[in-house]
Amino acid sequence: MMERLYRIAVMTAANTHRAFRTPANIIWTLVVPIVFSLVIAALFSGPGGGPQTVYIVDEDRTETSRRFVDGLASRSYQPRAVPREEAEGQLAAGSSGFVLIIPSGFEAAATQGQPRVEILHGADYTGGDFETWATAVAQALVRGEAVPSVEVTQESPNGNRAGDALAQMRTAFGVYIVFAFAALFARGGALHQEREDGTLHRLVAAGVPYGEVVAAHVASLFGIGLLQAAVVLTVTGAFGTLWLAAGWGVLALALLGSLYVAAGLALGLAGITRSATLLQGLAGGLPPLLAMMGGAFFPLEVAPLALQRAARINPIFWAMELVTEGYMYRGVSSQLIPLFVLILLGTLGSVVGIQRLRRMEL
Repeated sequence: MMERLYRIAVMTAANTHRAFRTPANIIWTLVVPIVFSLVIAALFSGPGGGPQTVYIVDEDRTETSRRFVDGLASRSYQPRAVPREEAEGQLAAGSSGFVLIIPSGFEAAATQGQPRVEILHGADYTGGDFETWATAVAQALVRGEAVPSVEVTQESPNGNRAGDALAQMRTAFGVYIVFAFAALFARGGALHQEREDGTLHRLVAAGVPYGEVVAAHVASLFGIGLLQAAVVLTVTGAFGTLWLAAGWGVLALALLGSLYVAAGLALGLAGITRSATLLQGLAGGLPPLLAMMGGAFFPLEVAPLALQRAARINPIFWAMELVTEGYMYRGVSSQLIPLFVLILLGTLGSVVGIQRLRRMEL
């Protein structure tokens, strides 16, 4: 028994080493996921923690309007007075989600206790926080009171005030999971490549049982996935991604569940296709497609209903649910249902793949 385990361990280590033996493999498996995770997360996660610039057109140009503009300045917003043409240009270009217009007669209306302003929204504007803040400042101005000390923050449903950072982390995980699926799908065809090269025949002819070769192939998939996760998450974490915001347990379940289903599906595809070339092609196209349809880069709530329903059978959808539930809601207890679904999908793929690989003709 120990001798069999030793042979499997040696072959597993050799298979894992072969996955990283060339610079091209290292770049594709480790460097590219790190770069894309950092860049895409920064692009799609919205603004950082600094104050948001608010473009203001002051058409009243009175002392009252200037006091109103000064009162809008806070930790969350930085007013910037600009001409109307520039403000509308920023709105049209998408540089700002909204623009504040202080119309003529603002001072007279404020004296009567009914100040009015205009807020022009961009096409993708979904906020409302600034309107609340502007109302509070206007009411304080009318009553002659000090501007309230209000700070608008973004929180996750579990009360974590690092809402923007968690959104960035979720996007980074979505990018990572695409490359994790791609790497394991590509390595899923290693056994077929060895058969085509004659390596598999020589192993079996040397007395190594074919079942042990398959077992080592399965174990190497997990080894490659764990090594890739360790490097990518360590480097991106050093650049500020909050992987440990909810603790080690949540991160461990998110990784293990995602890698289990990725390895299981890689085995299933290897057993069904029986072609290393075809698996290489699937590794390049299938994971990005699953990610787009599974809400890895955008919330599915804004997608058509048919896509939301189709996502229920998408493994990347459940991998992202595993992250969202753990980090945004109640931690490990919220991850149980997504984890169960991922285990089910991964086990189904593993069973199909292993059975078909064991029947593969040498």
